[in-house]
Amino acid sequence: MADRAFRILATAMALAVLSLTNTSQAASPVSRSVADSYGTATAPALSIRSSGSAAMDLWNEEDETSATASSASGNSPNSCCACGNWCAPNWYGQVDLLIWWFKGNQVPALVTTSPDGTPRAQAGVLGEPGTEILMGGSGIDDNYRPGVRLTVGRWLDDCQINGLEATWFSVGDGANSGNFFAESVGTPLSPILARPFYNINLAREDAQLVAFEENGNGVIEGSVWTETNSELHSVAVLLRHNLSNDRYRRFDLVGGYRYLRFRESLAIGEFLNSTDPGGVVPVGTTFGIRDEFTAENDFHGGEFGLDTLLRRGCWDINILTKVAVGNMHQSGGAAGQTTITTPGGVPLVNTGGLLALPTNIGRSSWDEFAIIPELALNLRYRWSERLSFAAGYSLLWVTDVARSGGQIDRVVNTTQLPSEGGILVGPARPAPEFGHTDMWLQGLNLGAVFEF
Repeated sequence: MADRAFRILATAMALAVLSLTNTSQAASPVSRSVADSYGTATAPALSIRSSGSAAMDLWNEEDETSATASSASGNSPNSCCACGNWCAPNWYGQVDLLIWWFKGNQVPALVTTSPDGTPRAQAGVLGEPGTEILMGGSGIDDNYRPGVRLTVGRWLDDCQINGLEATWFSVGDGANSGNFFAESVGTPLSPILARPFYNINLAREDAQLVAFEENGNGVIEGSVWTETNSELHSVAVLLRHNLSNDRYRRFDLVGGYRYLRFRESLAIGEFLNSTDPGGVVPVGTTFGIRDEFTAENDFHGGEFGLDTLLRRGCWDINILTKVAVGNMHQSGGAAGQTTITTPGGVPLVNTGGLLALPTNIGRSSWDEFAIIPELALNLRYRWSERLSFAAGYSLLWVTDVARSGGQIDRVVNTTQLPSEGGILVGPARPAPEFGHTDMWLQGLNLGAVFEF
């Protein structure tokens, strides 16, 4: 009896131990050791996973957490590159429409007027009472300009660590802020028009009359106009290297080569008709006068910077800071021409206008060290996996450029004017000018980003 009771107790204890062992294995899916005659081997743990068990809830929570983290970081379970990045396109491109403003072109006073009845010696002369500047005397061409910018790049590896990128942009002429036109018949109550200059022979301010009347009689009638043109182009080829990248931010180091080209011209023209019966030229004699000043700039240099991308949901903030250092090859020049036609005569073309005369006509070139810092701020919205829209602001500063206004010397020796015979007597003025200055350009951009 005692022996039977002992066997029943031993069997119950064995069942209890076996039950506890199986429960522990189900709650903790780990490997266990199984002893056999050949030694110790690893076997899968027994796992009894009920849909309502705590072990199953924990398993599902781990799966969801892992999937959420993977999705939020941009990683896909079906990753196709060893670094864990998603299968991103190798190529990308961006197209931007630009609305930019330039620093104004500083030019001297080019066209003036005076109240009706002003004496001839004072008409249009700077510093005389009532003289008003109609064109020049400050910055011109500082209004907005349209342009376009194209960017194309390719990642050189699947993990987007190293890449090659090229950017080109072009900004055209302004909205005609530097253009001007005025005409007058040179009769009482009609506007007085003149072109001011400094007369070195008289050692004082003077003016060439375009339209004027005296004592009720017309002396001269005519028109005067100015026209400006400019264009800017730039190309940059950069290598891109990723310094740091996570789900919220990315930092890329960029470096390479930049070329920038800036061209600018300023022309001033007159058409005059003599109406003075007591003058030294016959009534009806016409003068076509034209001065033109040009400036050209070509920059070649190295460029480096940092590109920062901040991510928040479907929105990205891109901050690009760069600086280019190199040589600016500059050139400037002046050209002038006067066509004189007497009544019934053949037009005679003469070299020289008013501010462009034989003493300064021609071209010169020189080289300057230049620095071009750049800042770009962009806000992007990811519309789809392949398409984003962008809007932003750009600022470019060029430390040394030649501009057309800097090529003008307003000091004139009137003996070499075609209307005075064109033979220089005295100082060789105007002289060639080599004016150069800094220039900024800034503005807004709207565009789209494509990945393919």
